[in-house]
Amino acid sequence: MRQAGRYQPEYRKLRRGHTMQEAIADPGLSCAISLLPRSLGVDGLIVFSDILPPLAAMGCTLEYVDGVGPSLERLDTTVAIDRLGCPPAAESMAGTLEAVRLLVAEVADELPI
Repeated sequence: MRQAGRYQPEYRKLRRGHTMQEAIADPGLSCAISLLPRSLGVDGLIVFSDILPPLAAMGCTLEYVDGVGPSLERLDTTVAIDRLGCPPAAESMAGTLEAVRLLVAEVADELPI
């Protein structure tokens, strides 16, 4: 399901003019993209984000290369690992956390609790 929306014309339209980093950082855009697979009849949602932005927030160089995917600096020495920080999620993942709040508000009436 995570990639289901990527094949939809609506996804390509939403992403047009936005880098992956921009799409992840924009809570409204991330929420809209996360909701796209609903039209395929799925019964769950996955937040449009990525597992790598926390590493960028920790100080690791991260970029998304068109046609290739994410490119992450090598963390192959203890010095490289030791220099990484651990910022609070409220600061480093604010866009993703806000996207989650938007999604919960969007589907609140559908939740079984």
